Amino acid sequence: ADDDGAPDLGIRSARDNQEVVHAIRRGRLLIGVVPTPATVGGGADMAVAKMITHDGRSGLLGFSGIDALYAWDPSARPVPVAGSTAALSALHDECEALVVDVRGPRTWVIVESDLVSIASLSASDYAATLIRHFLEHRFGARDVETKSLERGIQVWIRDLDPSEVVAAFREDERLLMRVQALAPGGLEFRAAT
Repeated sequence: ADDDGAPDLGIRSARDNQEVVHAIRRGRLLIGVVPTPATVGGGADMAVAKMITHDGRSGLLGFSGIDALYAWDPSARPVPVAGSTAALSALHDECEALVVDVRGPRTWVIVESDLVSIASLSASDYAATLIRHFLEHRFGARDVETKSLERGIQVWIRDLDPSEVVAAFREDERLLMRVQALAPGGLEFRAAT
């Protein structure tokens, strides 16, 4: 209630990616909420703003101050949140990035692995969640166990051929890159008995 929308000076003064990640972890962002056509009964609903790239990746929009928000969209409503909450929200909304100050004064793109860090999540646990979701959607697999190893992940699957799973996983290059960034030690698929 006492947030006047002034710029978060830690975020604004950051000189590189490491500094801005640190500033977001400790700071505050404004999330832009915009009207969208209501799905039922006419009128409008409110939704958080995201960017979608030409290849389907999405990024939650965050702003260091009200001036940056209004430079993007003067009709947007600001919702102040802790930087860690913004990172967690982006991940829960299946975004691969948090785009800060999309219209300046300086734009930052905080990648998924940094979002995991800002949200104080385990990178390998988050990668394991991505793998489980992939196996559920692609194969309908419900009985998937994962074990985090040092910088890698072991995946136990029941009623599926591990070689078929590996082939499907390799076909999804974007997911493969995301998981590799979070668990650089690699993946091991095994058949559960």
